[in-house]
Amino acid sequence: FFYMLADGLAMMVQYGAKSRLCGNITKVSEEASSDEVMGNAAALIKEYWGEGFGSMCFYDTACLKDPARYEVGATDRSWRWQKCYELAYLQSAPKALHHEGVPLRSRLVNMTYLVDQCKEIFGSCGKELVNATRRVNAKFGGPQPVAERVFYSNFGDDPWLEASVMPAKDLGPNRPYEAAPCDDCGHCSDFRTP
Repeated sequence: FFYMLADGLAMMVQYGAKSRLCGNITKVSEEASSDEVMGNAAALIKEYWGEGFGSMCFYDTACLKDPARYEVGATDRSWRWQKCYELAYLQSAPKALHHEGVPLRSRLVNMTYLVDQCKEIFGSCGKELVNATRRVNAKFGGPQPVAERVFYSNFGDDPWLEASVMPAKDLGPNRPYEAAPCDDCGHCSDFRTP
């Protein structure tokens, strides 16, 4: 639940709806109760992502673990595998806040919780989880990829920006790079029609 709740809001920014999210959140009174704040968040997630967002296999450990329940060919399980055993992109709650307020991710969604979830879904893979990022970076070049004939693009509101290739200029003649510093343009904005 806690992972889904944070994703439902954060992915709005990731996919180019930052203004919509901010406009909705800023309409909530500072005196609103926790129930009112959560009700507003739930309504926004339901409106933006659809009725079944919270019940998807992606947010259900038991579903991701059971081949009879997850949809073969869907990205739920493969993306989780990449996060667990290739990228180590596990999004935990911040350990401490440098300002007043409540973090978007619950403190219950910590690294122990996320690593245990990976092991529950896929079984124990020994030290692979610990070395996941190092192994993938060594193979593909990390911040200086070794691939050829690739166009690298980033967008101003994409949370993946900091995890992406971010050179000052093109990586080479077969590896151009471009960044679009714009509002409401997030992850994969170049894959959509204008």
